[in-house]
Amino acid sequence: MRVLIVDDDPHLAGLTRRLLEGAEHAVAVTHTADEGMRLALSDTFDAILLDVSLPDRSGLEVVRALR
Repeated sequence: MRVLIVDDDPHLAGLTRRLLEGAEHAVAVTHTADEGMRLALSDTFDAILLDVSLPDRSGLEVVRALR
């Protein structure tokens, strides 16, 4: 499974990444909404873990744009 993590907290994103990689998932991490959208649109992911409160835009805005 390929997972994209979009979270502005590097500690939480890193912990989540390690847990998912330990379960043998491929993981990409970014810390901004804009970079998360770019990655989501340029690659294929099975799941996106998206922080609702990001510094550059709301995670809900990202969901709406990706839908």
